[in-house]
Amino acid sequence: KKKKKKKGGGGGGGGGEVPLEWQVVTSYQGMDTLYRPRVLLHGRCGDAQNLIAKALIQGMDPVPAYALDLPSLHMQLGQGGKGSLEEAVVNTVAEARSRCPSILFLPDFHTWWSSASDSLRNCLESAIKGLPPALPVLVLATADGSSDSPEARVDSILRCRHVLTKQHCVAFPGPQPSEVRSLFGSLMPDVLLWTDHPEAAPPPPGRGKGT
Repeated sequence: KKKKKKKGGGGGGGGGEVPLEWQVVTSYQGMDTLYRPRVLLHGRCGDAQNLIAKALIQGMDPVPAYALDLPSLHMQLGQGGKGSLEEAVVNTVAEARSRCPSILFLPDFHTWWSSASDSLRNCLESAIKGLPPALPVLVLATADGSSDSPEARVDSILRCRHVLTKQHCVAFPGPQPSEVRSLFGSLMPDVLLWTDHPEAAPPPPGRGKGT
């Protein structure tokens, strides 16, 4: 009796075994490709990092954003002062986690980290580390640095390696002097006119001539 030939034998014919490389590629189809989405927007003091970050958040509307700055955390405690800042951090991160995709906003991270207590820092670390790597929760932070060098600025800003690292840092170059002059140059004649002749200045918004 003749033996039946196995289908797909050999490496060159059609219908053979799927190569391992192709199996790996196809196994990633339909899977999330995110891995800890985090951004630290840093620049010199006064370069409007917070305004740029808020514009990014507004541009991602209707994705909900949750602020983790100290004033927002204190507001969560209410006038009664019940609870703690640590509980406010945990609740904020949990709410962002339950409503993903979402944004956790940390403005002025350098000030936050230097003024927070050790227990509040540890709470933020554990809460951020507890987020699954592929969870679509963007941690967006801003920071100011005194150095003009981006590398030196990052070294002075980063104090918490578990929350933000160098790979998450994006340097904001800030406006050049020529760009500032181009933006405000057309307004300078009016400013000088109002300085020399205050009566020529327009009334403040919302006020008529009779008020």
